[in-house]
Amino acid sequence: MPSVFSGKQSPHYNVPEKVTVVTSRGADKAVTRVSIITTSRHNVGDDFVREGILYLLQKHYGSIRASCIHKHPPITSRPEFAWIYGRKWDAWLDNCHDSLALRTTSVVDQLLPLFPWSDRILQCDVLVQSGAPVYWTHPTTDCRDNEWWTPLIQRRWLKMGSGRPFFNLAGGTCQSWGSDGSEFGEQPATLEYIRVQRVQSTKGYALDFMRC
Repeated sequence: MPSVFSGKQSPHYNVPEKVTVVTSRGADKAVTRVSIITTSRHNVGDDFVREGILYLLQKHYGSIRASCIHKHPPITSRPEFAWIYGRKWDAWLDNCHDSLALRTTSVVDQLLPLFPWSDRILQCDVLVQSGAPVYWTHPTTDCRDNEWWTPLIQRRWLKMGSGRPFFNLAGGTCQSWGSDGSEFGEQPATLEYIRVQRVQSTKGYALDFMRC
């Protein structure tokens, strides 16, 4: 499968759309629109994991149209603001002050209404959180404080109420070396966040998807 990052144009600039293809039997079949919560040209491990997940999705659904959301500035769910990451304005802002890009774009995202006709979360048929650390707890940072859950899942996905699948695939942790995971037991709020995330992720599709 060709990489979604191949070619001259970044997938950040592709507004998801439903297209029609003709199957071998002549019947019309709609392409499945998949939105991937990931990172882009940021962590090579995330890139490898995402390509593998896209391969499995294609095997399961047939034809897919993939669109990537760079989760560190979640505003990239709006194609109109993809240039913030694509042209490295977020890096420039962070050089001015730590986390300035996230704070600035988060305020803008909250002030603007959602645009169902273009937003990558609201437009997709399938949503995937692809790889990367998902669960962790450290003295100074915690997974429930991540930048993407509230704007992408709580504000967008949970309010859709459409029953479309949300897969949390290949998620990992980033505990300190030697951690046995006991730190989670001391953080009831973190355990509750993990429980909610697991509940919101689609389970009914898991068996059929794994068979691909």
